[in-house]
Amino acid sequence: MRILFVSTLYPSSLEPTRATYNRSLLTAMAALGHEVEVIAPIVTVPGMPQLCPGRFPPRWEMLDGIRVSHPPFYRTPRCLIYWHDHFCRWSIARHFCEVVERFEPDHVILGFAFPDAAAMAPLCERLGLRWSVRLNGSDFLFRRTQRGVGPKLMALLRRAPLIVTSGEALAGAVREAGIPAEQLAPFRNGIDPAHFHPVAGGGITREGVLYVGNLLPVKGADRLIAVWNACVTGMSEELVLTIIGGGALEREMRQQVGRAGLEGQVVFLGRRTPREIADCMRRAQCLVLPSRSEGMPNVVVEALACGTPVVASAVGEVPRLVRDGENGFLIDPKSSRFTADLAAALRRALARSWDHTAIAAPLAEQSWEAAARLVLAAIARRREEGAHA
Repeated sequence: MRILFVSTLYPSSLEPTRATYNRSLLTAMAALGHEVEVIAPIVTVPGMPQLCPGRFPPRWEMLDGIRVSHPPFYRTPRCLIYWHDHFCRWSIARHFCEVVERFEPDHVILGFAFPDAAAMAPLCERLGLRWSVRLNGSDFLFRRTQRGVGPKLMALLRRAPLIVTSGEALAGAVREAGIPAEQLAPFRNGIDPAHFHPVAGGGITREGVLYVGNLLPVKGADRLIAVWNACVTGMSEELVLTIIGGGALEREMRQQVGRAGLEGQVVFLGRRTPREIADCMRRAQCLVLPSRSEGMPNVVVEALACGTPVVASAVGEVPRLVRDGENGFLIDPKSSRFTADLAAALRRALARSWDHTAIAAPLAEQSWEAAARLVLAAIARRREEGAHA
């Protein structure tokens, strides 16, 4: 089968750590013998690629043996959001049609519901292409609440031939919104066992707490420093919070660290490779994730695969992954005492002696190959149903 994947959420040679879960899924599909190509538009404004060429990846490149193109997606920054699907379609329609004519895909997976899928679904329909939407989490849970965006999103999902979701919890939320169950194909994100595994024999000293993710409000990054300050206040032990990731809140978070006098207890490492992240996970006493909304956060799966307990908000698929008191602790994200509750849970996790091998054991078979097979099987079933319709 020839699979064309279209989404702004895909790595490039300049941003190799961007949305690595999509890269892993598509690489697994290619390894199973399918032909895969990716269109990964780069969000920008008119003239920027010409003025600052070094900030943009090449128009075409090969990543993991997969041909990836990066056409510019021109859109207004932080305004006219409900028009971003139109801007996306206008920006890349010609490029998309050229790729379709050359590659002749059997199926198009549209990653991220809005604006990516909302933009490209009409083109797929116009060209007679079979297509599906890949929901991540916030592209449904958050976008559907946005004025002007929500109705477009629901119209897209109602007519989508197939919707693949990261986890059962997200699929359940989509069903509750009125989308028939037969349109949905939930799957579990995989892990790369070459990176994410516990230390053999447990021969490592675990120290401190780790956060991995974008530094954005939806991830709860704006309340992370306050939580850490509450956690370490009054503790005699010198503990360190290591933060991996980047985003709009980084500058504000650094200022919060300074105001709280935590300079020696919070370390910002920026974005890191999967190998480096896995190494940090194996050295951490626990992972913290104070998200307000999630689909199936890969960092939770990866941390558990490393034998690292997780202290997180009980959102999305997290309660299906973290068993409270067994491999971590869960906190109500809407609690009026969220900061105090999460800080207390972190202290309990830090004081406890965990069986890291037992934490990692259930994740041993959760591979990207298994995820790819499930998604491909759902696509094949829908193709067969369409052929007999």
